Amino acid sequence: MKFIHSLLFISFIYSFSIGQNTSHLDGNYVNATINNTGTFFNDYATSWPGYEIPEGSNKHCIYAASFWYGGMNSNDELKLSAQFYQANQDLFPGPYSSNSSYNDPLYASNYHSIWTVTSGQIQNHIDNYTDPSYVTPTSISTWPGNGDTTLGVSEQLAPYVDVNNDGFYIPEDGDYPDIKGCMATYVIMNDAADTHGSGGEIIGLEVHQMFYHYFTTDLGSYLNRTTFLEQRIINRGTQTLYDFYTTFFMDADIGNYSDDYVGCNSSINMMYAYNGDTDDESSGGTIGYGAATPSLGVISLNNNLIGSGSFSSTSGSSPTTPAEIYNTMQGLWSDGTPIYYGGNGVAGSPGVSTTPTTFIYSDNPNDPSGWSEVTQANPPGDRRSYMSIYSDVFAPFTEVSQDYAIVQAPEGSAQESVNYLIDKADSVQAFYQNPLSECDIMASLSEIANKIIEIYPNPSSGQFTLSLKNVLNKSNLQIINSDGRIVYQRELGMEKQLEIQLKEPTGIYMLTINDGNSIFSKKIILE
Repeated sequence: MKFIHSLLFISFIYSFSIGQNTSHLDGNYVNATINNTGTFFNDYATSWPGYEIPEGSNKHCIYAASFWYGGMNSNDELKLSAQFYQANQDLFPGPYSSNSSYNDPLYASNYHSIWTVTSGQIQNHIDNYTDPSYVTPTSISTWPGNGDTTLGVSEQLAPYVDVNNDGFYIPEDGDYPDIKGCMATYVIMNDAADTHGSGGEIIGLEVHQMFYHYFTTDLGSYLNRTTFLEQRIINRGTQTLYDFYTTFFMDADIGNYSDDYVGCNSSINMMYAYNGDTDDESSGGTIGYGAATPSLGVISLNNNLIGSGSFSSTSGSSPTTPAEIYNTMQGLWSDGTPIYYGGNGVAGSPGVSTTPTTFIYSDNPNDPSGWSEVTQANPPGDRRSYMSIYSDVFAPFTEVSQDYAIVQAPEGSAQESVNYLIDKADSVQAFYQNPLSECDIMASLSEIANKIIEIYPNPSSGQFTLSLKNVLNKSNLQIINSDGRIVYQRELGMEKQLEIQLKEPTGIYMLTINDGNSIFSKKIILE
């Protein structure tokens, strides 16, 4: 069972408890658990999956995800940082320190944190930072824009808007975090604070990750089910690395972890996971999605993939040594042998072609003549997947920038949902290139809505009270589910308080009131 597998790592988690922080990014329909110890979308405290969607449903699409980094130095020696499930396996909280000040209490107090900021907080800071009564939110006041050079940390760290261009992040001067999206969570880690649990040799990495959400009033939009990730990888070490690979590792569990399939599409730089049978039943304490199951894809937005593959928890193809991990990152089997198109996804299995490939299950599962887990008739199971990006040379003091989108398809039949992911990949890429959003509008309207609309209790079982500060006569009230379907609507009269009963499944809903001039929205959670 999945949770028993996870409990094997509890000793690691507690041994590195100092500085370990967890935050929840829930700026749209996704509730994503973010950690500062190298593994994300996983709840260390409960050994439970940490990518819940829809928020409040207790249904999850990812158990855990992390990154692997590896390359060869000039002596042809492998340097590798490869995080799997354990907290602080190869990555540790805080920026790289050139004088190894990792155990300094000041280092811990400054950098063993996670920073979560909303666009509304930033706008409020811009508008009010000179007001003596204004209190700066902690994530803005402690934002790690500058590093303490006496601790061996780079002077410039997290991105910020420097209002007076003095080179220092000072919120009292009006400076503010430079985030993306309507809500963002920022993490800084390094691979040099301790030895690597993977057995890999330390590189000297500093890793910055910004996870961010957009929310749009088009409630059926893919954006409301997407998490974006910007990653900056900085070589703070002294060695140039050659044939440097970055690999996104993911243990996707679509509800029930034991009945999944995986695949990839190299033309759109995406790997994905979907249900392997017609019913995603609940199992082992996890809640399944039932007959209408979603799928989930990860898209590389600014780099082409050189390979993507998978292995199951029982296939024996899981890499365990640094050399096996690096082989996998290159699009080979863990033993270094090539992968051939058309096999059953197990090392050494024959393919239908003698031409090697670095992409496993690379065809649409709806194509009966393609190569997928469907056409191979594999038994569904617990899958891990990965996708890799290649950088020829990674020199000291240089940076690699990578952007990703984690996209979930709405519930439907498992294979139909894969078509949705493929269809929306172009839309995600177009939005990434030109991110016109409603964040500023939503932020201001949200502040107004909080003053006008009160909902209690929230969360609720479906029965709640709507209280209005002002009469909103002849306004239209709607409640919309996460698929964009209207589940309740009425026209408001002179009433200032309503008792509403929703007989709908658990999940996240949006209550909107349109008075003809403005739309006010409040999130509702049914549990």
